[in-house]
Amino acid sequence: MRLLLRSNAHRDVGDGGLEIAASPDTPRRELWQWDLRVLPADRPTTDRPTDGLHGPALRVSADLARGDGSFSRVEVCADPGWVTPSVDVRRLGGSHGVTRIDRGAQEIVAIIVGHGHALAEGRHRLGELDVMILEGDDPYVLPLAPGNGHATSVAVVRLQGTGAIGWVP
Repeated sequence: MRLLLRSNAHRDVGDGGLEIAASPDTPRRELWQWDLRVLPADRPTTDRPTDGLHGPALRVSADLARGDGSFSRVEVCADPGWVTPSVDVRRLGGSHGVTRIDRGAQEIVAIIVGHGHALAEGRHRLGELDVMILEGDDPYVLPLAPGNGHATSVAVVRLQGTGAIGWVP
């Protein structure tokens, strides 16, 4: 499954932070597994209640260049018993052409655009802070190119499940 989330669909979590996705998406109803947020780069890490059933949360983050010359921090927190998270920032454009994003079984991948535009599968145009989430059986490969011929920065977030990873869009 592909899910395209436009930048205006993210949940405001205060202090300039946005929640992109989480499991569960309704706090206190189910066991927390993971969450994905975009925060101002200069904002200190918050001590939100993210300790899970399997111990302290794993936190990974990376700085993502934005269109106005600033940076945002892409942060993933996860219960280590459910998910192993990673964040990789890439630059699309120049001599790179089309970048291939591969996704494994039991893995959710989110591509977040920071600066510029990206074209996913040659048909989905993503702007700044738009997100393409890949989950389930299809697709396992996503071609990604700069959408306007100029350099584009993207964060590729991987959530590798240690078993059945949960998420309901």
